[in-house]
Amino acid sequence: MLRRFFRWLRDQSSLVSTAEPFRWAMADGKLFRAFLEHGLNTGEQGNDFARLRDFYSWGAFVHGGPDFDKQLALSLRAVRARGNIKGAAVRFMDPIKGPLDESEQRAVIEALQAALGTPEDRAVVMIHLELGINPNSCVRLKNRDLAKFEVKTVESGRSMTKIRYQIAVPRVKKRKEFREVKLRPVSNELGSLLEGLRGEDQGSPLFHWLCQTYPEHDISKAMRRFAEHSNLISLRTGRSLVLAPRRFRYTLGTEAAKDGASPARIAELLDHSDLQNVRVYVEASSYVIDQLGKEFDHVFEPIARRFRGTIIDSHTKPAFPGVPPKIVPFNVVSLARSAG
Repeated sequence: MLRRFFRWLRDQSSLVSTAEPFRWAMADGKLFRAFLEHGLNTGEQGNDFARLRDFYSWGAFVHGGPDFDKQLALSLRAVRARGNIKGAAVRFMDPIKGPLDESEQRAVIEALQAALGTPEDRAVVMIHLELGINPNSCVRLKNRDLAKFEVKTVESGRSMTKIRYQIAVPRVKKRKEFREVKLRPVSNELGSLLEGLRGEDQGSPLFHWLCQTYPEHDISKAMRRFAEHSNLISLRTGRSLVLAPRRFRYTLGTEAAKDGASPARIAELLDHSDLQNVRVYVEASSYVIDQLGKEFDHVFEPIARRFRGTIIDSHTKPAFPGVPPKIVPFNVVSLARSAG
């Protein structure tokens, strides 16, 4: 966050003097709000502003440095990102930042099956596609976390031995004194690819080719390279398909919700401790169905009424203009009247 903040600050001569080194005493509410507006147009949304605000509060109340203003730190707590709806990218199926739709997933899978791009880039894309893991978990994987074992099965009365792969994924947000992992099965294609790429040292990173300084940023670059080399096009935008680790995570959660998975199952799949952050996937799947219903109800409702045998008035617009309406014959029922 600080690196992105100072990179942005270099071009803000109208807000702060760039002739001398930046000091936190130069920061004011206007500068913070400008950084927030800038962040809303990036992939970080308002998250960088929230991190910067927390850092400034630490400087004011914990570090106690003379350049940090306690009153400014308190006033920043009331600043909120306008229109920053939680889970908006998932909820509204954002074509750039949200989950991949069915055609986009198919394009990625076909490119992987065709072995397009470099083996390293394919490995990065495949593990995020299959597991939807956090990029930080990916860079913390060690060679020893990839396990290969044999499974004996019986098919058509014959005993067979099959190869299976499993990865022990580090739990990023649940760091304790000991290393905690989640065991996840992976496809044989991904397992054999990683097996061929990993080094001999069991304690070395499994994705050893990633930049050690900013490995998570290198993951995003690998995905962009793969999309470019594979010439992936999004049918929704008509442009190059944007691949990012978060989009694969969103896709896994959304597809699980469409398949009827419970919030608890989705939370376990994405390694969330509670259900607060996974309900958006269930809501998103319902939103898609509702939107499809609104688009097609006015088309199919007249046809459905005909099959249901609904009786309509003669002045009602027919569902099929070229077909003459059917007249339902009937007799007027006379009720006998009692004498007197």
